[in-house]
Amino acid sequence: MTRVLMLATLILTTSLVFVGPATAQGKSDLTVALSSFSTEVLDPIVGGHVVKYYMSLMFDYLIGVTPDGQLSKDG
Repeated sequence: MTRVLMLATLILTTSLVFVGPATAQGKSDLTVALSSFSTEVLDPIVGGHVVKYYMSLMFDYLIGVTPDGQLSKDG
């Protein structure tokens, strides 16, 4: 049993010596994962208001709505 423990310790120590620290590569893109993709389509008309928080990053809205429910040109 002692031999097995010594051998395991030796293997672990040896493997730690040869393994260097991992570094992340610099990327210019940001990937975001969502737990729900609502209607599972990339059409803002079909998706409705639920998907606006991530669709607004891909599409320009020509007509928006003010907090009191009136149409607005601000998108």
